[in-house]
Amino acid sequence: MKKVIETLAAAVEKSATVDTVQTLYPQLSNKAADIVLTDVIDYLNKEINLDQLAMFLMNQGIQETEKQVA
Repeated sequence: MKKVIETLAAAVEKSATVDTVQTLYPQLSNKAADIVLTDVIDYLNKEINLDQLAMFLMNQGIQETEKQVA
């Protein structure tokens, strides 16, 4: 999950939008992508730790085996 989180964090740092999350994970609904975006921002702001973010992402259906879009 660390690689998934690094990819998401880098993308959100460049552009903190729901579209950014949905580009990486097109299967997510707008609501799920918004939740993921908020969780990643919380992680970047050090409000939650890596393990918490990993758990939150898995709850939204994001797994390490997902295909990554560069």
